[in-house]
Amino acid sequence: RLADAWCLQENIPPCSLPRLFKTSLEISFLMSMLRTFHGLLLEYPDSTELHTAVHDYMSSFPQVPRFSTIVLLMSPGERRLVQSVWDHWSNRSADAVEIQARFAWNLA
Repeated sequence: RLADAWCLQENIPPCSLPRLFKTSLEISFLMSMLRTFHGLLLEYPDSTELHTAVHDYMSSFPQVPRFSTIVLLMSPGERRLVQSVWDHWSNRSADAVEIQARFAWNLA
């Protein structure tokens, strides 16, 4: 199931997220993607390719219009999921893009 979801998600280049969603990103879809990231990061903790892909997605989501509103409306459980995804791959040294994205996700 995770592999199937990932096969669909990875066909969407992270840089295309703002154009794809415009103002229609829904929190349920975002959480679905985050659950996939989380599950895969738990299953493949040493996959550099996966960590890079998740980094790119997490850094691109804040470019989607309305993203800041979605972050403000997240439940405590949804915020814990976001934090958990970041915790599983962000132990590498943070670059400027990651720092800016963490701030946008309200994790800074």
